[in-house]
Amino acid sequence: PTAAPAAEPTEEPAATATLSPSAVNAAGLLALVPTEVAGVSLALSTFEATDVLAGGESDALLLQLSDLALEYDTERDRVAIAGGGAVGEASFISVIGARLPGVPAEALQASFVSLVLGPTDPALTAADTVAGQDVTVVRANAEAGPEDTAYLLPMGEVLWLVIGDAGSLEAAIGALTAE
Repeated sequence: PTAAPAAEPTEEPAATATLSPSAVNAAGLLALVPTEVAGVSLALSTFEATDVLAGGESDALLLQLSDLALEYDTERDRVAIAGGGAVGEASFISVIGARLPGVPAEALQASFVSLVLGPTDPALTAADTVAGQDVTVVRANAEAGPEDTAYLLPMGEVLWLVIGDAGSLEAAIGALTAE
């Protein structure tokens, strides 16, 4: 008699994790962040809605995002932030993008600036051009140096915020895209 072939173990299909809309948004946004600026590799990270809304300024931010979501008929919990940064001997750069699907980038500006820089004086905001792009420059205070000065660049639904030394700023802003 011939022995029956040994039964092959059957593998159970792996359970697929369901990603939150914010996680999907963060992953897509991270794909737009430059991985290198001026020859320096950036350490990349993402923040989902639960991360963003759990910060110390969350009450004001929550209210602002709720108002925006209502105004643009979207869900506040879809907000995501992704970015990268690096510090070298003579340079530093931080590139951060924020997106709330359905909301134009310009509408996110006040919420995003207060999250990153804290309260700012509107008198310390000015228009400028960097790397051929029109940007809004926001200083945290009147004595702000490069580390307390943000360059905002809205592109479609993505609001980019860049902080860095002059050489890194040019390279980073020149590398940004909305797609």
